[in-house]
Amino acid sequence: MRFFIIILLSCFLQHHGINGRISLSEHEDLLGIKSAMITNNEPDNCLSSWNSTTHHCTWPGVICSSTPDRHVVSLDISVCFLTGTLSPDIGFLTNLQNLSLADNILSGPLPSSSLCLLSNLQRLDLFANMFNGSLPSCLSSLKALQYLDLSHNALSGTLPSELGYLTSLQSLFLSNNKLSGEIPESLSHLNNLTHLDLGDNKLDGPIPELFGDLRKLEYLSLDWNNLSGSVPRKLGTNGKLVSLDLSRNKLTGNLPESLGSCQSLKEIHMYKNMLSGSIPKSLLGLPNLTRVYLNDNLLNGGFPETRDSVALKLITIDLSNNELSGTLPPTIGNFSGLQWLSLQGNGFTGSISPQIGNLPQLVEIDLSSNNFSGKIPYQISLCSQLQRINFSRNQLSGDIPEFPVSGA
Repeated sequence: MRFFIIILLSCFLQHHGINGRISLSEHEDLLGIKSAMITNNEPDNCLSSWNSTTHHCTWPGVICSSTPDRHVVSLDISVCFLTGTLSPDIGFLTNLQNLSLADNILSGPLPSSSLCLLSNLQRLDLFANMFNGSLPSCLSSLKALQYLDLSHNALSGTLPSELGYLTSLQSLFLSNNKLSGEIPESLSHLNNLTHLDLGDNKLDGPIPELFGDLRKLEYLSLDWNNLSGSVPRKLGTNGKLVSLDLSRNKLTGNLPESLGSCQSLKEIHMYKNMLSGSIPKSLLGLPNLTRVYLNDNLLNGGFPETRDSVALKLITIDLSNNELSGTLPPTIGNFSGLQWLSLQGNGFTGSISPQIGNLPQLVEIDLSSNNFSGKIPYQISLCSQLQRINFSRNQLSGDIPEFPVSGA
């Protein structure tokens, strides 16, 4: 039978002009991988042309090298509605550089003894499947790995400290699993890391202080865990941090002053923690900042003032449900691109600044449950995009300003 397959494939090569010899073993390995998966019954499903009579380098999702040996270097069968498991035969494709099975319904444990043989692998993407079991510590042997996405699965157990040996790693996505225990300090050794997402797990303990020393880190998401302790003091000092999400944890202590000097920062999500102290004075003045969510903490002090002509990109400020006090400064009018402002549930006093009328893009404003007094400034009627106002539970008096009728 094996001899018959060779004859068929040889004829195919001659007919279609494909150069290079057949790697028969890889052909069989791919068919073994297919046999462990169940496809839909559509005639054009992703694996329908994977058969013994066609050369595997022509199969959808398979890319072979341009060298004479024609080894399989990439396997991408994402979004194919595949069920079943990942066959241990994957370990025989030792020249594989890219493996992507994202957005399928594959389940079972990861075949660690096979996956960890893929020493040339640079990209491993198993996003959005149903893989379970623990995260193999032997993944640390994949020294060439630059991209690892195992998010949106059902992986459990602790994060192996051996992941810190993946020094080529640039992106690590493990969110939306059932991982528990502490974040290993060894992850702070990943000096090439630009993206780290461990959100929506069951992780506890502190955030490693040395995360602040990751000089290339741009995106950090540790949201929806049970992390405690303080935020690393040096976070943002690398000057490259773009997005920070530490929301829905049990973090305490002050916001690091370093965040107020991180010029690259675009988004900060630290809501629903137990953070205290004042907001860094220069935070809202960062030139690239678009969204700030610090709501539902224990922050105190006043609303941070900003210099003129700054933070033009800021779209959302949510400081609701904290312990902020004092007056709303006139510099609130500097945020000319602001669309959503929520300060409800604090202890602000004094009058509402008339400079609120300098926010032409404002769509929603909530100043409820404070101690604002005096009249509602008529200038707020200049906010032509305004759709929702909540000034309830204050000590305001006087008339409600008239707003132009939409479309008039």
